Amino acid sequence: MTKIPVLIPHLPSAQQGHELRLAIEGWRRHFKTPHVIAVMGENLPDIEGVIKVESQRVEDVPGEYRQHLDYVKCVRKAYEVFGNTTGFVVAADDVFAVNDFTLADVKVPKIQEASLPTKGDDGHPNPWRRNLAKTGLVCKREGYAMLNWTTHLPHYYTWKRLLALYDKHDCDHNSYVVENLYYNAYPPKDKPELLGRDDRWKFEVSYTPLDRKGLYDAFAHKVWVTTTENGWSPEMEEAIARHYGIEL
Repeated sequence: MTKIPVLIPHLPSAQQGHELRLAIEGWRRHFKTPHVIAVMGENLPDIEGVIKVESQRVEDVPGEYRQHLDYVKCVRKAYEVFGNTTGFVVAADDVFAVNDFTLADVKVPKIQEASLPTKGDDGHPNPWRRNLAKTGLVCKREGYAMLNWTTHLPHYYTWKRLLALYDKHDCDHNSYVVENLYYNAYPPKDKPELLGRDDRWKFEVSYTPLDRKGLYDAFAHKVWVTTTENGWSPEMEEAIARHYGIEL
C-alpha cells in the first residue's frame, strides 16, 4: 500500500511554543492509516523521520493573502516529491490528534457553516476574512456549492483535482481559501456534518484562560484539539504533552 502523504505547512517565525512537535506527535500516535509526514515551508527544522519540503515564501502582493499564496507554492513543491500518489492530506501545525483515526475519518465531509460569505472581500479589516469572502464570490460566479469548509481540521485532496483548480483560478497569483474552492467545486457524495459543540471531531481552544474541563473531555471523546493564536498557552501545551506521555 502506498503511504498517504500528510503535509503540514509551517512558518518557524510564527510558531507558538512546541506546536509543530506536538502536531507531528499526534499524527504519529493516532493516525492509523499508513502515512509519511512532510513539513512544508522555509527554514524548516530537522526532525527525525519527517520529510522537509523547502519552499521560500512568496513576496507580499497587495490585495492578496500571502499565506494562501505560500500554500499553493508549497503544494506544488510537494507534488515534485509525492506526485506518484493519488492524493494527500493537508493539516495545520496547530491541530493535535488526541484519539485514533483513519483516512476515512479525515474524508468524512465536515463544514463550519452552512453558507459561504460573499461580502467584505474588499473592506473587512481581517485579511483572512477578506479572502474568505473573495472565495465565496468565485464559488458563486462559477456555480459551485456555497458551503463553508473552513473547519481548521485536516483535509484530503487529490493531486489531479487540486492542481486543476490551481490552474483554472490562477491560484499562484490569486489567493483563495482552498478548501472552500475545492470542496464546493467537487462536493462529496455524502451530506456534510455541521460542526458544533457536540460533534465527535473537534475541540477548539480559541481563548485564555484555558477551559480545562473542555480540554480533558476532548482527550476522552474528540479526535482533534485545535487552537488559535489567542488560544495558545503553556498550560494547554503541557496538557497535550502529558496526554502524549512526552516531555517538552
